[in-house]
Amino acid sequence: MNEHLDHLKQQLTELLNMPGVIEPSKAGSKSHFRLLPGELTLNPLAQSLEQTDVPYEAQIKIVFSWRIEGGNEKLILTDKALALSIRVAEFMHQDNDIKTQCTAPITLDTGLSLSEYGRVNNIKKVKGEFASLEDDKLFLYREDWQMELCIRVLRHHTPPTLQRITLSSGDNDLIVE
Repeated sequence: MNEHLDHLKQQLTELLNMPGVIEPSKAGSKSHFRLLPGELTLNPLAQSLEQTDVPYEAQIKIVFSWRIEGGNEKLILTDKALALSIRVAEFMHQDNDIKTQCTAPITLDTGLSLSEYGRVNNIKKVKGEFASLEDDKLFLYREDWQMELCIRVLRHHTPPTLQRITLSSGDNDLIVE
């Protein structure tokens, strides 16, 4: 699962041209973003009769927060904040198909594995605002977004070996072993 978060972090680092961290972390700088994975739900998916593996979709709620801070002489911070805000909004636009990928399926244990492909859904901007710091000499712009990272999970199930079938028809029994 970390590889999916790392891939999303890499995409956002390239978009914003600023460092990012995956929470929990104590790292920070004047311009950075954070990805905070939270609640996980596992939803069963439809499966065919021939399928022995049980598919689920893991939905991980993520808060994506980015911030820049500094002086706003000649509206430099305002210009930068608005330019980045437009880039993020365009990247997060519902028509954009945001995907994550890791090198191979990830085996969690003998019965569970994660797909190497993920996608980001249900993107929503929560807030974007300026605040003043240190006697109105420094300012901060921050945006918070909510999203879900969806990854397919398979529970592997090996059906037991057939031991015996008995077919009864009147007085005759047909037994297959």
